[in-house]
Amino acid sequence: MQELTALCKTQPSHADYSKWVASIKMFGDYLKTTMKYVQPYGMVPSGCIIKMR
Repeated sequence: MQELTALCKTQPSHADYSKWVASIKMFGDYLKTTMKYVQPYGMVPSGCIIKMR
């Protein structure tokens, strides 16, 4: 995410700038949504665990 933010700061006239900004916003929304489900720990999950039979 730091690299994507750096690209936005240094390359605002790039053709893909709007895609980069949209990606940053989507990731922020993901974090905000996820935090509701991990309270009281406040830790972002690093992946999904699928329980197999």
